Amino acid sequence: MSNWTCPIQELQQATGGQIVSDSVKEFSRVGTDTRSDLTGRLFIALKGENFDAHDYVPQAVEKGATALLVHQWRDEWNPLTVKASFVQVKD
Repeated sequence: MSNWTCPIQELQQATGGQIVSDSVKEFSRVGTDTRSDLTGRLFIALKGENFDAHDYVPQAVEKGATALLVHQWRDEWNPLTVKASFVQVKD
């Protein structure tokens, strides 16, 4: 397994999103399931017809996610910005 990492600025540029917080400068690998270990990973908050992973953002940070890609912002996440970086995208 390689030691691939991605800077938050590259995520922002690739997605056209806005950096809400850049307290952690990079991440490695990607995760979408808060039941898994997310240490050092980018958590992508997917939204479908029957679920909204934005509801699990606090759990993702608890599980070690260091970057989160979201399309909506919730003020209740403000305290999480010291533990993880957030990039907000249109969709």
